[in-house]
Formats: sequence, C-alpha cells, structure tokens
Amino acid sequence: MTRLTVQSYFSSVIAFLSFFSIAHSAPPVPAQLAANLPDGTAVKSSNGQAQFATETSRPFSLAIEVLRVQYGAIICYEDPLYADPDDVVAFTHKGIRDRRIPAGGKFSLTYSADDVATVLKQLAQVRLTPDRGAHFHVVQTGSVYMFLPIDARDLNGNRGASQTPLDAHITMDAVSRPASETLATVLKLAADASKQPIVYMTPPGPDSPGDPAYKIGAQDETVRSVLLRALALMEPQKGPVAWDLFYDPDSRQYYMNFTAVIKGSRPVATPASIKRAVPSGGNAADVPITPH
Repeated sequence: MTRLTVQSYFSSVIAFLSFFSIAHSAPPVPAQLAANLPDGTAVKSSNGQAQFATETSRPFSLAIEVLRVQYGAIICYEDPLYADPDDVVAFTHKGIRDRRIPAGGKFSLTYSADDVATVLKQLAQVRLTPDRGAHFHVVQTGSVYMFLPIDARDLNGNRGASQTPLDAHITMDAVSRPASETLATVLKLAADASKQPIVYMTPPGPDSPGDPAYKIGAQDETVRSVLLRALALMEPQKGPVAWDLFYDPDSRQYYMNFTAVIKGSRPVATPASIKRAVPSGGNAADVPITPH
C-alpha cells in the first residue's frame, strides 16, 4: 500500500468505529437528575456508557424514573403485592418506627444501548441482592413500555405468578368525562374488580376549563388496556404520561401516580415522583378508591 492508501484505510476504520460507537451509545444522564437522586443511588454516563447503582426500597422503580428522563420514553411501572414478611421492613425516622415499607435491595446496571427497549430487557434480567420482591418482564404496546411483575413471593417465600389490579377486567359506559374523572372512574372500577383498594394520588396535570371531555368505554377489557387508550387520547393536551402503581404494605393498598414524561436528554428538573414515596399523611390530590 502507498502511504496515502494506508492513511485512507485507517481513516475509514476510525470513521466506521466512530459511527458504531455513536449508534450504540446511551444518551447522557442529565446532570441535574444525577445530582438529585436519593441517598444510596448513583448514576453516571461517559463515552456513551451509563452506570446505575442503587440500594433502596424500590430500586426498579427508581431505575425506571432515570430511564424516562434519560431516553424520554414512556415507561410504566407496577409494584407486586408484597406478601412475604422478608420482603417488608420497618422504616424508622429519628429512632421512631414510622411504617412498613418494601425491603428492596441493591443492584447495579451498566448499559450502552441507544434504544430503551434493550436497556429494559437488561433491567428485567437483574436480580436484587438479596433476591427479594418480584421478578419483572417488559411488555410493549406501541411506544409505551410497561415494566410489570411476573412473579412474587407468597407468605411462605415461594415464588408464584404475580398480578396487579390493572390486570383486572372492567366494563365502563362510554360517557364523556374530563381527564381526571375518566382516570378516577377507571381506577374505581379496577378497585371493585380486583378487590384491592387504590388511592389515586396524582393526575396527569390539572383539568382546565378549555380541556375536552373524553368519551371512553370498555367491555370486559383489562384496566391496563383502558388506561393506555385513555392516556393516548389525552396526550395532545397532557403530553406523554406514564404511571407508577405502588403497593404500600403498611396500609395494604395501592397508590397510583401519573407522571409527565420529559422528552430528550437535557438538564431538567427532577420529576416529583423520583423523590416521592407512598405518603404517610394527607395529600391534596389524594382520592381514596376502595372496593365494595
């Protein structure tokens, strides 16, 4: 080879490797997000590779929060029902027992994929140390990803299939309702069908006088499917929204949060739900929904 040919060859190789690196790089983690994570959690990114490590009561939920901001993806999360006594611990504040919370655990994850689907599949393979709580799988519907418990431990510590109230089937009259009323109606039917109390914590934004009503009905359809249709209809007004369904072992009820998804990987304010645990006191947005 002539010198020019050798230079051209290596330039081509470098260009190819650079393209490959860019095409398989995780988006950068916004600095403001990384700086506002709870104690025991850290996330950093460099040269297209991200590292997430945590030890907290809901480690998978926290990882989902990070991925939403990092990838701008709609990812929904649902807790299992924590039945095994070893999956629950007493939370103390200033030496005083406050409530029982999920025991959680710790894990770390290194990823470099430019698509969130690949990272979620990696996350679903992760096992906590110790291996408590649920194992998860990923279900995708259109552009929405759902990180759902596939099994959990029973009172005797044995793993078995796990469902949440959103697996229940409901029938709902197709009546025009504002956004918050629509979602409250769906959750009320979910509580009735599953026999599990649900507290409707945060709506996907306040209803405004100019907002449209939504005529949504269902006939023996899963709650999850109805919620997906409802949020898709609301997206032009509310923007992309994900949900977090948390189970509180202390009150033995579920808490539902709807969270705005921030598109793009730029420095942004930390989503409120990343810091929020299941509340112990009142909340102006709380709507208790109990089955009868």
